[in-house]
Amino acid sequence: MSDAALLPGFAYGEARFHSLSATQQWRFHLAQLRWLLQAPSLLSPDAGRVYGLENTAQAASVWHPSAAERIVIEAWLDTLAAQEPEEFRHLMVLLNAPEGAAPLRLGRYAERLLSLFLNAGPLFSLCAEGLALRALEHPEQVFRTVGELDFIVRDRLGVLAHWELAVKFFCYQPPQTRAALAEDFVGPDGADSLERKLSKVFGEQLRRALPAPFDAATVLRQAYSAGYLFYPLNTQSPACMVLNPAHARGHWLRPAQLAQLPEANYLALPRWRWLAPAYVMPADQLLTKSDLAARLSAHWRAQSQPSAVMLAQLNGAGEECARFFVRRPGEQANSSVPSDV
Repeated sequence: MSDAALLPGFAYGEARFHSLSATQQWRFHLAQLRWLLQAPSLLSPDAGRVYGLENTAQAASVWHPSAAERIVIEAWLDTLAAQEPEEFRHLMVLLNAPEGAAPLRLGRYAERLLSLFLNAGPLFSLCAEGLALRALEHPEQVFRTVGELDFIVRDRLGVLAHWELAVKFFCYQPPQTRAALAEDFVGPDGADSLERKLSKVFGEQLRRALPAPFDAATVLRQAYSAGYLFYPLNTQSPACMVLNPAHARGHWLRPAQLAQLPEANYLALPRWRWLAPAYVMPADQLLTKSDLAARLSAHWRAQSQPSAVMLAQLNGAGEECARFFVRRPGEQANSSVPSDV
């Protein structure tokens, strides 16, 4: 079957991003950066306390910018948007994968976006990133890597902080008889969950001892959390104590429910387009509601490991107004979409 008969938006063996002009690529990167810095956190400011992580002076365990900080960040982003891409070619090299290669893994790409802000933006200075932790292993008496710290940053008041970045996509599986918990937001084949992720971030990653020269300092330990949570089609989002009530959200559905989607144009989003709200890019092929069932079916048949497909519903201006995950046929009741990026 030809690519044209499969699912528009997915490059079967070809990275479409590299066909964009430098201006189009820069616009895309800026949209992703703006989303990462301005989208609401998935987590409530005190989510870490549920897992026993508390900072001194009642500081939050999840970074949330203040209203004043949001104004500063917005002004900086507007300054970037006013520049020509040639002035930021060194940043384009950082954010683009090598030509002809698949786009960067989404988690790595998000790390580079946040690194760009911490290196070139306001509010913080970057002290270290990707800092490997090594321990002496006995009896061989050799050092081995036992972990890595995402970011060590210092704010304008001189306060040092350790940040761990988590960009996640989970689907909510409603429990039968109780309120929503983090364990009800699940990942692929039930092997991952928001509960497991938070236990790792707050119970392990943010508790690691910092190496010199940061080991003598008082350090804030904070998660930097972003992403989307997806709820069953035509249902409301329940309250959950670890979640920010304003988190980004969408809905998930089975192929048999496609007829319940609104009459609209849709874009199928490959993983490199999962962050910021989508917009129509050059060479995009739009799908109508009547196209979805056949195109999704053909796409899944062509994949050796079929997985859920993210769809963006577009408004009249060609911009995303809603987001859906369509879970593949035959998926077990306790499975979900890939959660890590």
